[in-house]
Amino acid sequence: VAMARRSTSPPDATIWQLIAQKANATRVHAFLVEQFDRLKVVEVAVASKPRTLTQSGSVGSTDVLLFLNAADRSIVLTLPDASLNPGRPLTIIRVDESDNTVTVEAFAGDAVLGLTEVPLLMRGEALHLISDGILEWWGH
Repeated sequence: VAMARRSTSPPDATIWQLIAQKANATRVHAFLVEQFDRLKVVEVAVASKPRTLTQSGSVGSTDVLLFLNAADRSIVLTLPDASLNPGRPLTIIRVDESDNTVTVEAFAGDAVLGLTEVPLLMRGEALHLISDGILEWWGH
């Protein structure tokens, strides 16, 4: 487990990519805390490389950090079955500034933050999720 401390800037794709490159990693997941209206990286667990999606698709079995780039087309990302992924962390970040839509949708019969789908409306917007192992992806 690599540790990153005292970062006071909000996370964006560049920061996450640098962390992954520095760690020569293939999966990165960070735990964030809110402090004085700013986000601060307090721990980064490294296991596999982040993946960038430029078209619709599903979360892969080893994905923990996904960058969604809708510069060329709208994207729908489908989450895996929550019941098959208990406790699994997942971070999804939109990295483009286009007018195309980016939607994160739950697996059939599941929910994400209590909904069937959640839009990511602007660059840098992120979902930090954890599966409850039943029917829901929780987070913020």
